[in-house]
Amino acid sequence: MLGEAQDAAADLTQESGLEVWPPVGGEPIDLSGHYAKLAARGYGYGPLFQGLVEAWRVGDVVYGRAVLAEALGASADGYGLHPALLDSALHVLSFDRIAGADLSDGADAPLLLPFEWSEVSLAAQGARELRVRASVERSGEGEALAHLQLADGHGRVVAHVGGLRLKQASEAQIREAARSEAQHLYRLEWRAVTLSEAEATSDAAPLIVGGDGRLAARLGLDHVDSIAAVVARLDEGGAIPTQLVFDHLSDPAEPIGGVLAATHATAARGLAELQAIFGEARLNETDVTWLTQGAVATGADEGAGGLTRAPLWGLVRSARAEHPDRRLQLVDVDAVPADAALLGKLIATTVRARACAAPRCGAGAAAGARWRRRGHPSGAFHRRRLPRCGHRSRPARRRQPGGGVRAVGAAGRQ
Repeated sequence: MLGEAQDAAADLTQESGLEVWPPVGGEPIDLSGHYAKLAARGYGYGPLFQGLVEAWRVGDVVYGRAVLAEALGASADGYGLHPALLDSALHVLSFDRIAGADLSDGADAPLLLPFEWSEVSLAAQGARELRVRASVERSGEGEALAHLQLADGHGRVVAHVGGLRLKQASEAQIREAARSEAQHLYRLEWRAVTLSEAEATSDAAPLIVGGDGRLAARLGLDHVDSIAAVVARLDEGGAIPTQLVFDHLSDPAEPIGGVLAATHATAARGLAELQAIFGEARLNETDVTWLTQGAVATGADEGAGGLTRAPLWGLVRSARAEHPDRRLQLVDVDAVPADAALLGKLIATTVRARACAAPRCGAGAAAGARWRRRGHPSGAFHRRRLPRCGHRSRPARRRQPGGGVRAVGAAGRQ
């Protein structure tokens, strides 16, 4: 749970009902072997999520105390409420006679799983211990509603929860879901390719949009401030550009206003750019590329110094999925391209200069080699064929639209 506490001063004076611990009249619940029982029914919690250390019962109400693992203590202040701590506190629901069948009705008895939160507000941040009071009532066939009270280790309110909707799931359903997910765990791999020497599909130079104009000046290309300026040219009878390149190289990697503010600003600018090109029918056949620097890393040892530009990659990929007919590309470099010809190659081929890498879908560890044997031999990504090292790429207009490019050493001449 990320966020900032609201009206924290008022909440500190509000009673949680959990100031006294253990709860008055509480009957202790033996936790011996509890996580082993959950694992036998399809729930496998790692050690960092096995934080429930006490459980009590008072009539039909269950109480629990969860403690954040020591290894995670340093990260507690980075969350409104640490997810591992919250998850551990919710494990007390497995002792409820409705939600958990009290884990005493055998392996075939279904559990009710958390499904939907409502009216949640954070009252305090950085808790490393949680006390929880939970009562559950039936709300329909295979469903229930849990009422929760959450407090820290001193009984002070941590969060207000209007309700937590629970839905039934059997062990068989849980295990089947786990198997299904394991068969589709893929990861993005950046594989080496060579820069194509293919001729560009058009003699027209790309039009640089946005940025501070220095990229366009360095490459001797035309520059406009925005798509509005492009539209104004079209209204005056200007030619429709065949290629647009949004310049995000000049975005400050370490902005004065803070990384978060700059990241939001970059995302807002990218959204405005997408909306603008989609809103102008005369640009439907125009290739559009976003040029970034250091927004993505192609390996574990490579940093991403331009994280403020990283949201563009997710944003454009989402837009490409919604508009598969449009030619939307992403190019990331580690240095400003040395000349317009090199920029044209980067746009015309889904590769990178000198040390070239292109995105491919690869099987994750859980998926194993079976996917690799049955996958497309070219390692196709979004149905787009990407060349292996030593093969020449075809011009962009002959391939499926979309794609990502990571170019290292783009400043060097070919």
